[in-house]
Amino acid sequence: MNYTIASLNDVNFGQVLTLDKIGNKYAVGLYNEETGEYTHKSFDSIGEAYTIFEKLSRCICFGDYSYKDRKAMIK
Repeated sequence: MNYTIASLNDVNFGQVLTLDKIGNKYAVGLYNEETGEYTHKSFDSIGEAYTIFEKLSRCICFGDYSYKDRKAMIK
């Protein structure tokens, strides 16, 4: 079963951050609405995925870093 656990929109930079459940794994994804580019990474535990989701959420809330920099944080 696949579903989105949480989603956060960065309205200033046109990006969407997601935390998803994909089968027995978890994924953090970052979508750039301007270019249509999507970057994601899978994790074995929700704790690992949430650590990256939380870091990127902070970047969005404080307006830190570009899409390119945020994308690098996922990889």
